[in-house]
Amino acid sequence: MTVLAGIRLGVDDFVAPPNTASVNLNTFPMPAYPPAVSEIPGWRSGAGTLATHYPVEANGTARDGFALQSYVEDFYDRIHVTPALLDLGNLVTTQVRQVSVWNAWRSRSAQLQQLTAQGADGIAITGQDAPPLTFTPLQERVWTVSVSTSGPPNIDATLSWIFAGDPPVSMSIRGSRLIAWLTPPNWTDSITETLTWSTDVQQSYNGNQVRQIVRAAPQRQWEFGLLAAGIERTVLEAQLFEWSGRVWALPVWAEISLLASALPAGSMSVPVATTGLDFAVGGLAMLWTDVRHYELVEIQDVAANALQLQHATVQGWPRGARIYPCRTARLTETASLVRTTDASVTSRVRFEAVEPCDWPAIAPAVTYLGLPVLEARGNEPSDPTATYARQLVTLDSDVGFAYVTDPTDKAWPTQTYNWQLYGRAQRSAHRSLLYYLQGRAAAVWVPTWTTDLTLLVSVIATSLVLIVEWTGVSQFLAGKAGRRHIRLEMVDGRVFYRRVSTAIDLGDGTEQLSIDSAFGTPIDPAKVLQISWMMLATLASDSVAIEHITDSEGLASCGVTFSGVPAEEP
Repeated sequence: MTVLAGIRLGVDDFVAPPNTASVNLNTFPMPAYPPAVSEIPGWRSGAGTLATHYPVEANGTARDGFALQSYVEDFYDRIHVTPALLDLGNLVTTQVRQVSVWNAWRSRSAQLQQLTAQGADGIAITGQDAPPLTFTPLQERVWTVSVSTSGPPNIDATLSWIFAGDPPVSMSIRGSRLIAWLTPPNWTDSITETLTWSTDVQQSYNGNQVRQIVRAAPQRQWEFGLLAAGIERTVLEAQLFEWSGRVWALPVWAEISLLASALPAGSMSVPVATTGLDFAVGGLAMLWTDVRHYELVEIQDVAANALQLQHATVQGWPRGARIYPCRTARLTETASLVRTTDASVTSRVRFEAVEPCDWPAIAPAVTYLGLPVLEARGNEPSDPTATYARQLVTLDSDVGFAYVTDPTDKAWPTQTYNWQLYGRAQRSAHRSLLYYLQGRAAAVWVPTWTTDLTLLVSVIATSLVLIVEWTGVSQFLAGKAGRRHIRLEMVDGRVFYRRVSTAIDLGDGTEQLSIDSAFGTPIDPAKVLQISWMMLATLASDSVAIEHITDSEGLASCGVTFSGVPAEEP
């Protein structure tokens, strides 16, 4: 027998505190331990040879146990289907996917008795013989699932493989079927695009406001006229007959691009300049030549000069084919067709997007007192208007005169503002401004863009006073919100912003205005282009309309009304 050199612990090492090795050891009956052998030489010094051997006695206490699970038990000895969920998103073309079923039993075969499909209209399953089918141990079989655009608008299907003696294994198919709106607009009239935010405005008695953004992305609508004749008319009516209440892939018609060269079938990218256009990752685009020849593609990534696609194009496309970004949208009301002849119709339709339409929100670059200044001078296709309302409260008991009070003691001015936008860069920048304003949510400085003050005397670089022509500032306006900040623009393009603190009537047809800081440069009255008042304002409405007069490389217009928020003005 082998002789082992070791250390022998004494009995007191086991049972005498504080040297107890484990409290649980004390629960065992003493006969389970061999007798103490203090007579063994060297046992206390920890060195010595154990020459006497004692039999190993059985543990006198029974313990139950169990086998721990491992990855093997989780993975094998069952049936697997991959993928368990097929999420197609917006289905715009027929999609084909591979589905594998694997018998992961290591030691026995599995018998497929039945393959069932629920809610599978427009879904075809091929690739294997009809059941019954035998799966040998660890055998895998692959089915091909083809989902077409024909069928219910919402895809909610379940495929189940039923095996003898095993639980059924299933996969789910989800998605939404889409078709494209194919009839282009009649550009005789403009396309009206409306962006509508939602702002909860709560105002106190003294005029202070709390503005809470309710809708992060605006609701987006497009309204345009139609003139369809020949095959366009018949396709239009057929689509409306079948799809009026469903979701469409609506081309953003104003943002047209043309293929510079032919695009072969099977392409995974579409060369197109995307800057300033409404292409979105995960969104849709449409290739189009006429109502019978089109293809919707899903966008995986947007580069400056190309669209990367999630799936290859099915058709080849010639040079000059149109490319449009698309948004999913519904008709807001039933389209009414006017049959102008037996082969042509006219109509006007309105769509509303059913997906968030995000866009970069960019504030005006110029700031004054920490707030952006609207430096883009408006266009005036019609005469702009301004109002100077008061928030009056009237108490009328129908006996005697009514009692009218002005709790805020402030003027609440409004003024209209119009833009004429040329080309993609201006349109894109304007949309970014609108997304920054978010309806009534954000405040900016808005100049009147009128000649409100006329400088009469040259101003030295360090001066803090302006001598201007008398206009009643000292009598009516001095220190009032909405009329205490000025914008001074020079002929050479330089612009200065200053606060007017006091105004004094000099009695000779002039007034002296005190400003908060010097200009730092001489100001010659002959070289002043315009001095305008500025007010702090928000949009007066959460809804903004953009008129697309031509496509994105041409002209668009937008008109809004700004409303002052004098209680917030610094």
